[in-house]
Amino acid sequence: QHFIKKVHSHNLIPPSPRVLVCVPCMATEVEKRAIRESTEGAGARTVYLIEEPMAAA
Repeated sequence: QHFIKKVHSHNLIPPSPRVLVCVPCMATEVEKRAIRESTEGAGARTVYLIEEPMAAA
């Protein structure tokens, strides 16, 4: 929440960003769901999960 608010501090409209999160390739579905829910709870409108090897490519 802190970083989302900091980036959008000058806007009058409340932020609802799309967020891309890199997850370890060995992360289980439960861990991925927890990451997604945490990111949405921080205020993200849409959450995209991408595995780290794909992000590095």
